[in-house]
Amino acid sequence: MKLLSGLALIVIVLVVLVPTSSAQACTSIVVGPKAAHHGRPLLWKNRDSDARHNQVVLGEEGKYRYVGVTNAGDDLGREIWMGVNDQGLAVINTASDDLAIGDRPKDGEGRFLKTLLAGCTSVADVERILEISNRGGRDVNMHLGVIDKAGHAVFFEVAQTRYVKSDTADASTAASGYLVRTNYGFTAPEGKGGGYLRFERAQALFSQIAKQHRVIDAAAILTGPSLDLANLMTGIDPRVRATATPMIATRDTINRHSTVSVGVFEGALPQEPGFRTTMWVALGQPIASLAIPVWPVPQTLAPTLAGTPQAELERLSDGLRTLLYPDPRGSSAEYLNAEQALALRKQLDPVQQQIFARASAVLRRLEQQGGVTPEALAALTQSCATIAQDALTQALHGLQKQP
Repeated sequence: MKLLSGLALIVIVLVVLVPTSSAQACTSIVVGPKAAHHGRPLLWKNRDSDARHNQVVLGEEGKYRYVGVTNAGDDLGREIWMGVNDQGLAVINTASDDLAIGDRPKDGEGRFLKTLLAGCTSVADVERILEISNRGGRDVNMHLGVIDKAGHAVFFEVAQTRYVKSDTADASTAASGYLVRTNYGFTAPEGKGGGYLRFERAQALFSQIAKQHRVIDAAAILTGPSLDLANLMTGIDPRVRATATPMIATRDTINRHSTVSVGVFEGALPQEPGFRTTMWVALGQPIASLAIPVWPVPQTLAPTLAGTPQAELERLSDGLRTLLYPDPRGSSAEYLNAEQALALRKQLDPVQQQIFARASAVLRRLEQQGGVTPEALAALTQSCATIAQDALTQALHGLQKQP
């Protein structure tokens, strides 16, 4: 009864929240344990938003501690767009405005996610909140991705007074053990919404990963789909074949002109503490950034991740982004210099592999020594952030020198 009372209070909070969010159009996946490396469920989100600058925040105001991504300047984390708490619950969203009903407010997703992180421990908790809040309604229309340390990995298609659950454990809806979502609802009127080309491209990419490696891991996502520049409609894919001109349109690519951050959540195993769930996060456009691991443990987030007016990693990535998108006028701002972007990745990819290797080695050593500790995880975040900062600084200076 105590849990239900707590959840009922959460619902009341959700009902009275006033939305202040920015537009969202994202690409995402949830991967169940059977399709994931080492049986750790995964969540991925390329965040597309008109809030260009993002930062990481540490939240300790609720029942559970969490880390998450929010807009730069939102130091209190009033809205969280993806995150994980110390119980092992990770959540993401992608907007699906085709689920909207009438003129009711429908931009409260960031506050909804924040409240889930502060008060929930499991997919079951989240579903109970959805059931209760169906009655009074919610100011959200979204795909809500959730994983927990019990190994549950689901998407909820959430409208204002209803929701539909899709489970990666259900072979009838997730034959390959994973589910991709973009910005249209499967229960919405056909042909509305957005992200159809990104959905099809993501489906193809994850099918290739699953066939080649049998399982999916965070590294495969962060070095593959999150950086993808292919356009299914035109057939252009600069990572496969050089284009006639270095400039490509990125309106319908997964790494888009509006992509402002990326997160991949790698779940804790049932026997591990919930805070072992890893948030791999890259601030800025993925093609011009590096992902580092962050955990929901007591720590003081360094200015590399949480700074005003910009986190240092985001500032460096944003500087690279500005050079890769040289014409800010109107729709010209959507055109990326793919030649320079791919040259940049040749410089950053080895560093990203170095960060993956360092994190893996440290975690393996900690587990052999008796288990991870909050202090060791916080120190690992700092060391990986330093590697990323040095590499991005060097890359920015190099690109600035080019004619």
